Amino acid sequence: MSKYIIYSAQTEAVNREQKVTDDANFSDGYTTRYCDILKHPTEDLWAVIIDKFYTQFFTQEEIDNSVELDSTWTQT
Repeated sequence: MSKYIIYSAQTEAVNREQKVTDDANFSDGYTTRYCDILKHPTEDLWAVIIDKFYTQFFTQEEIDNSVELDSTWTQT
């Protein structure tokens, strides 16, 4: 199961996702997104995924503090 960093401000989540994307770009100019942002359906929270293939772009503290999302994140 994937782990996520939870943010209470959308700008923080967007900035963190963008830093991963910037850090992961290859020198040949190939660009892709390396992590996604999920918005909680009822709360003012955003989650940035820590993909197991891209953990090198996160600090150890971020990895240690990451969580699995509970069922409230998938409510419709």
